[in-house]
Amino acid sequence: RRLSNLGYYWAMSDYSDMSVALDWFANNYTAVQGGLRYRWARKFLDGSMNVKRYWRETGRTELGFDTNHRWELSERTVFRASGRYISSASFVQEHSFDPRETVSTVDSDANMNRRFDWGQLTLGSSRKQYLTEDRTETTLPSASLSLSTLTLFGASPQASRWYNNIAVSGSMSWDRRLADRPVQADSIFTFSLASEVRTQGSARGSMSLGDLSLRGSLATRETLFEDVPGPLFVPGGAIPDGIEIPEGRGDFRQGEVSWSAGLSYQQRLIGATTLTPSLSMDASLVRVDSIPEAQEYVQGPRRVRAGVVLQTDVYGFYPGFSRFESLRHKMTPSVSWSYSPEVTPGALQARVFGPRAIRAQNTITFGFNQTWEAKISEEVEADAVDGDQASRMPVVDRLVTELDVPRVEVPLGIDPLASGDSLALASSEPVFRDEGLSRLPPSRNVVLLGLRTTAVTYDLIEADSTGNFVDGFRTMRLRNRVVSDYLQGLNLSFTHALFDDSKRQEGGSRKLAPHLSQLSLGFSLDQDSEFLRALGGLLGIRADPQPELLDPTLQQVPDGPLDQSVGFASDRVIPGQDRSDGGSSRAWEADVNYSLTRPRGSARGSRLRGQMVQARLSFAPSAQWTVDWSTSYDAEAGRFNDHVVNLRRDIHEWEARFGFVQTAIGNWSFQFEVALRANQDLRFDYRQRSLNNF
Repeated sequence: RRLSNLGYYWAMSDYSDMSVALDWFANNYTAVQGGLRYRWARKFLDGSMNVKRYWRETGRTELGFDTNHRWELSERTVFRASGRYISSASFVQEHSFDPRETVSTVDSDANMNRRFDWGQLTLGSSRKQYLTEDRTETTLPSASLSLSTLTLFGASPQASRWYNNIAVSGSMSWDRRLADRPVQADSIFTFSLASEVRTQGSARGSMSLGDLSLRGSLATRETLFEDVPGPLFVPGGAIPDGIEIPEGRGDFRQGEVSWSAGLSYQQRLIGATTLTPSLSMDASLVRVDSIPEAQEYVQGPRRVRAGVVLQTDVYGFYPGFSRFESLRHKMTPSVSWSYSPEVTPGALQARVFGPRAIRAQNTITFGFNQTWEAKISEEVEADAVDGDQASRMPVVDRLVTELDVPRVEVPLGIDPLASGDSLALASSEPVFRDEGLSRLPPSRNVVLLGLRTTAVTYDLIEADSTGNFVDGFRTMRLRNRVVSDYLQGLNLSFTHALFDDSKRQEGGSRKLAPHLSQLSLGFSLDQDSEFLRALGGLLGIRADPQPELLDPTLQQVPDGPLDQSVGFASDRVIPGQDRSDGGSSRAWEADVNYSLTRPRGSARGSRLRGQMVQARLSFAPSAQWTVDWSTSYDAEAGRFNDHVVNLRRDIHEWEARFGFVQTAIGNWSFQFEVALRANQDLRFDYRQRSLNNF
């Protein structure tokens, strides 16, 4: 039994309102919710605030609130603030009926953005509270300043000399981040899971004159780990004479300050081939509490580096097939070389920075990206605009077809929008005709498949020092990303851990053993997807025109939540409830997302492994029915986490909704609602809910 949203609404003015409501859930809690909204048009100020107080049957009280404000102080200054807070994360997980809310984070942030003639300044802060674990992350404050590109001695290309048009740009940033995590036992302590305070800042600048560029950067970073066991301050437990370490637990610090300056020149060779030699110098200062002599900053040796980058674009053209007029394969290989001679450090520098940062460095980096593209023939495009594909035509084409507007070719250099006399199409390829120089209609190019791969770096000095070819690879993980225009929203990326270093601690050598450590796949499909259109073209199947709605009002879905949040005062809308049915029994849409996390050496069932499938299917079995179903499946645990099912039935002037929700914690809710379209406040609601009390 539950009684909710029983209260009072007050329209204080045309620009503000307030509400107070009661929420009673039998054998669970009693809550009071209050809300305030305002909009001050003259000051460009608007916002809202909601507060909810819970009195639980156990005698405990909980508090949740959220607020959101936006203020345009001027045309160049904007202030935004949003905040959310809950006193108990477990209370939300136990009593919420929103699958997204039970595994989400509670986010708060505030920022101010100011634009100047010479740049842009941003100040902000944020806080993130995780509901699934005892952890919070806070950034306070954060600041960034970016300078607009300044052109010195500006001149036109015809009148410019060698010193004209010098471009100067720069940026700065600084932030302080705090991570609050549970205290660990001494026997299982790891720095990555400890509470920490991290402060970092950077400044960058560049100046370019034609193909010559000069750049410089300065970066600082310091991390303070809290509640670190004393023996970890000195690895191995050996405490030198005169060195004091904290008794029990203490704060462990490590930091680095680095700077670099470089000069590069880009020389174009043939076509898109470029050669870019460079010369740079860098150095750093390091402090770390695990080395007693380095508990204050120690300056590292300066290094001089020389390098060169060679990059080009290679094209391959192939005959087309089916609806494709031609195919193009574009490859972008790149290779870069960097060399730094050996430096002579002091004894303390050798201990702090290690042998790898001191010896000579000779590295080669390889990069390779490729794309397969296709050009769709004009005849196929002309046939596609008939019937069911008319709505996919460009605006100008639809006007020409539907309104019988004569198509007029416009000579090069004339703006058709400026003349206002005719509608015309533009493309990038001119052609001579009897009436003069004009442009061809635009061709349509699509990306069949694009593959982007991270660069691979190889250290020749490292390989020579160990005598093992595999030891020279600096790239430990290889990431590939796949894109395509034929799967809407395609997001496919996979990462391989290339080498197995488990035997190195025992005196063995690194072994080349590619291991799929991460995989992410997501895409969308519907009846108008390019993939299905291409498949139908290959099979000789042509889609029938989609019938239109008999009653256009059936496309209108009334706003309004079907459920209410527990942790926050604002209402939550069940996914898919406001989605139109598309007006056709053939209208459908599907989204699929798959993620895999599998670190090397992690056994099945380990908390480090994860494998999740998320799917959503929306379709209209008839012109009056709409079905929306979404779910997530934990493949590692072998169980479904949540379900959301929504059905909508149009009954002339009425509308009926059926909803079922089940969260990962086990809470479920069934809802039924019938509402009059002309007056949504006149309706009949039925709700049945069950909490998985554990």
